Amino acid sequence: MLPSTAGPKRPPGPGSPAACAAITPRHSVNHASDGMHAGAPSVEERLARLESTLSPDGTVRCRGILIMDAHGVARIIASVSDSGEAMLEWLDSGRVRRVMVAARADGSAGILLGDAEARPRLALGTNARGEANVTCADAEGRPRLTLGTAPDGAALTLADDRGTARITMRSANGDAVLTFADRGGGTRMSAGTFADGTVAAPTRP
Repeated sequence: MLPSTAGPKRPPGPGSPAACAAITPRHSVNHASDGMHAGAPSVEERLARLESTLSPDGTVRCRGILIMDAHGVARIIASVSDSGEAMLEWLDSGRVRRVMVAARADGSAGILLGDAEARPRLALGTNARGEANVTCADAEGRPRLTLGTAPDGAALTLADDRGTARITMRSANGDAVLTFADRGGGTRMSAGTFADGTVAAPTRP
């Protein structure tokens, strides 16, 4: 399964809880003279705010960072949730999430690449059980190619335009099997070799 990209395409602005307290207000991003406006924090106040986030060794400590481009559009977001999930996101100039890297408290981790329409197209992931997988999806979000490994073997699956697995190659516990399925997903032909030395010629159930 591809990681979900549910949620708005436009990330929270600089004033959101995910943004680091050291980030300056949005109105000060594009104009150096904005600090002179009435009510705007002075340079000294901004420096004091930044220094308050520094540890004695000079490390900045915060729960999130939001980096904007020259037009004030959020492009990079780094955050750590209360549940322990650490996430780093890259957005394009249209505020569409294109890349996401996440490490979760349950021991799993993943990388997701999306297209210009925020549809997940390529996902790489691992879990605490030692399994790893790669999934490629089409423009409709249907997985078309899945490659997975586990402690006991590996498998490659190719799916059709309806997302039905049609060709599966599997190697596990000394067995190697190739299976072909029809449009309904039913096995139509299979062949393989097995750990006990036997060989299964192509059959048509």
